[in-house]
Amino acid sequence: MRSQLPTFSRKKPSENNGISVKRQATTAHAYHQFPAYTIILP
Repeated sequence: MRSQLPTFSRKKPSENNGISVKRQATTAHAYHQFPAYTIILP
C-alpha cells in the first residue's frame, strides 16, 4: 500500500484528495477486519 504513495503524490491535488479519502475508507475497513482475522487465525 505504501508503494503506491509516490504515484499518488504525482497526481493533481484534486485527484490526490479523492484517492486519500478512498484510502482512508479502505484502511479503516481493513482495521475493522483485522481483529476478526487475528481471532480466526491465532
